Amino acid sequence: MIPHLAMVVPGIPEMAIILVAVLLLFGGKLIPVLARSLGRALGEFKHARHTYEAEVTQEPSDPSTPSNA
Repeated sequence: MIPHLAMVVPGIPEMAIILVAVLLLFGGKLIPVLARSLGRALGEFKHARHTYEAEVTQEPSDPSTPSNA
């Protein structure tokens, strides 16, 4: 592993501390709601990204340029 990257990626103890902190802050009932909202937001982001990439890679259609058809 790259040495400077190892300092950025959290390990098992750090993940456990984060999980306990989230559980204490939001409670057990709110965590599924937050996870569902996060999943939907990521899905919308992926859809927007794919739409944008499709538009960028699409050939430009200029109506002022006559076609040779």
